[in-house]
Amino acid sequence: ALEAVLGLTLPDRIGKRAATGSAEAIRLGPDEWTLYVPADQVATLTAACAAIYADHPHSLVDISGREVTLSIEGPKAAELLTLGCPRDIATIAIGGGRRTIFDGAMVVLLRDAEVRFRMDVWNSFADHIAHLLETGCKELAAESA
Repeated sequence: ALEAVLGLTLPDRIGKRAATGSAEAIRLGPDEWTLYVPADQVATLTAACAAIYADHPHSLVDISGREVTLSIEGPKAAELLTLGCPRDIATIAIGGGRRTIFDGAMVVLLRDAEVRFRMDVWNSFADHIAHLLETGCKELAAESA
C-alpha cells in the first residue's frame, strides 16, 4: 500500500535505493527507509500515508528541516570522502547508499555516479562538514599541482 502511495517499490536490502519520477527511497535499516520527494509533494505524501495508516501502521516523519544535502562531485570525490569516513567508499555501489560516520557526525552517503555523491547531514553539523570538505579539496588540489 505504501508503495502505491509512493509510486515505487521500496528497496528490499539495506543500502539499496529505488527511484521513479521525483520520488526516491533508500533502505537504511531493517525497518527504516528515507524517502525523498520535492518539497511541494510532502503534504500530499503525508496525507496519502495517513489515509493508509489503519491498515498499514507506520511512522512517517518529515526530517527536511533537520538536514541539508551536500553534493560532492569530481574525479577525486571518493578520495575526498576518505578524509572523514572510515567506510571503504569503493564498496558503496553506484545507485546505493549507506548511513555512516563522517568526522564524528552521522551522515547518509548516497552514490549517484562513479564520481558523484550526495551527503545528508544534520544542520548542526553542516558547517563543520562543509569546512572539512573544503579543506580536503584544497589539500587534494595542492597534491595535484
